[in-house]
Amino acid sequence: VVDADLPNAPDPEPLPSPPGPAPRAAVQGTVQAASRKDDVYAISVGTRDGIAVGDELSVTRGGLAIATMVIDSAFPSHAAGHVKAGTGKAEIRPGDQVERAAR
Repeated sequence: VVDADLPNAPDPEPLPSPPGPAPRAAVQGTVQAASRKDDVYAISVGTRDGIAVGDELSVTRGGLAIATMVIDSAFPSHAAGHVKAGTGKAEIRPGDQVERAAR
């Protein structure tokens, strides 16, 4: 069969785009423990709060950004991560705030 032998049919409707990632709420917590030597920082929020391995959180002190933390392990009530290379402007200490922006 040759295309010319087919009756004129309307162009098919385009397929809808697949949905993007689900929106995620902002999450805020506190640094609970810090080991600069081992580059490991424990925080007060975990999977119950929507934190997942690979998330990047802003670390702030007094409203000023001091680093970006990447989550390496996450548990229901807490998580731990390391400082993203090139983002550490000050040493992270217990009591610093962490936040993952809504997306």
